[in-house]
Amino acid sequence: MRCIAIALQRVMANGAGYFHNILLRRVTYFYLKGLIAQRLSGLEYY
Repeated sequence: MRCIAIALQRVMANGAGYFHNILLRRVTYFYLKGLIAQRLSGLEYY
């Protein structure tokens, strides 16, 4: 029973790390996209 709990905990930790990684990548991607869009629109205005 204890082994199962430990294994489950490990899987949960791995899953959380995996999802966190994806989230971080998405956020960075959108942030960079926003920056580039801002730069481009700034160039258009000037």
